[in-house]
Amino acid sequence: MMKKIYILVLLLLFCLQNKAFSYDCRLDSIQIGNNFNELQLEKGLLIVGGNPDEASSMFFPIEYFCKDSDETNGVMLNLLFLENKLVRIIFENEIIQNKILFRIANNTYKVGFVKNEAKINKKETESYKVNKNDNLYYYANFIEKDNFFEYFEITGNKYKDKLNKHLLKEEGQ
Repeated sequence: MMKKIYILVLLLLFCLQNKAFSYDCRLDSIQIGNNFNELQLEKGLLIVGGNPDEASSMFFPIEYFCKDSDETNGVMLNLLFLENKLVRIIFENEIIQNKILFRIANNTYKVGFVKNEAKINKKETESYKVNKNDNLYYYANFIEKDNFFEYFEITGNKYKDKLNKHLLKEEGQ
């Protein structure tokens, strides 16, 4: 009887721990090439640069897409639209050191980044790049002493020329 209680308690602890360390996000709707209206974004998000039909960036916390997740708190999203198409997605995290963006890249976007254990063990900056499904995926975890900055970017290869032209134009202003 006592053995069954121990097993039940261990199972319960295991289940609670998995729930505490999982994120519930609907990020699969954020895909390169989607138009602004397909994302069904609500009013009130910070839009910089005007009209999505031309060029605009949107900045907002990931909590907009994730509910009740301590793991994703503090992650910021930046969506860049050109001619009403989503051409670049940037995730940034400098709050919680749990490599949540690495997991989002591999679990949600199925990128297939492989950890460099040697760099991780030495607490060195990691960076990975993959070209897949006509997108460029870039992940970096910048580490310096007690500071870190985690970064994950997705850029559509077919929009690369338009994006570069837009960025050069913005830089010149």
